[in-house]
Amino acid sequence: MFIIALFRHFLLIILIISCSAYASDLDIAFGQNRPPFIINNNGELQGLEVDIVRESLAYKGHTIKTKIPMPNARLAIAVAKMNFDAAAGVQYLDDNTFYSDNFITYINYAISRKKDNLAINNIADLTLYRAVAWQNAYRNLGAEYQQFFGPEATGLYLDRYSEFANQEYQNEFFWKARADVIIVDIIMFQWFRQALSKKYDTNEEMVFHKIFNNDTQYQMNFKNEELKNEELKNDFNQGLKHIQSTGKYQQLIDSYVHQVY
Repeated sequence: MFIIALFRHFLLIILIISCSAYASDLDIAFGQNRPPFIINNNGELQGLEVDIVRESLAYKGHTIKTKIPMPNARLAIAVAKMNFDAAAGVQYLDDNTFYSDNFITYINYAISRKKDNLAINNIADLTLYRAVAWQNAYRNLGAEYQQFFGPEATGLYLDRYSEFANQEYQNEFFWKARADVIIVDIIMFQWFRQALSKKYDTNEEMVFHKIFNNDTQYQMNFKNEELKNEELKNDFNQGLKHIQSTGKYQQLIDSYVHQVY
């Protein structure tokens, strides 16, 4: 019995050593300030994307060593050309790196005040009202949106249409009643609704018009240097599925917004 117990103890030690030897401490590139998904707090990155990535990696013992913010154009090449271990919030490119399952989804709505009783049943209806979106929204909202609000669009209704690179300003523009409709991700809207409640009355009842069919999904990508990095991608996917199935994923969302719909 003593020998069997000793053997089991030895196997446990070997297992722990092998797991800790494989566990990675990663340099990860993230997007720039985009609350609540990415929050740059005096150089320290926080936010929902950071939390989801950290929790998914931790399932197999991996950790984040450094978190570096960068604009989207650089984020897309952070792994393939800038030697980062991973990048969060990217979309698939044929660049010889390993891409994870979708880990974050932006679900965009046209949102109006219920008291205004606006009829918004399709994208064309937006041309009837003062609308505000984020900069270059046409890149994510499909061909019909691009037709009406892209760079080649023409029409007097464009005088009533605004875009902001800073989405805090976009949300403020709406709560100042300078726009009838805001086009925005639902989680971001609710986060700013709470964050701006000290400056504006944000308690009005809203109508969420689901007129966009294409939600925007993002992945992680991992450096293709050794086979272990493909395993790292697989570890991330397993961790992501784990936090989704256990309810931890929704808990992370709820920690930033109390009500999504």
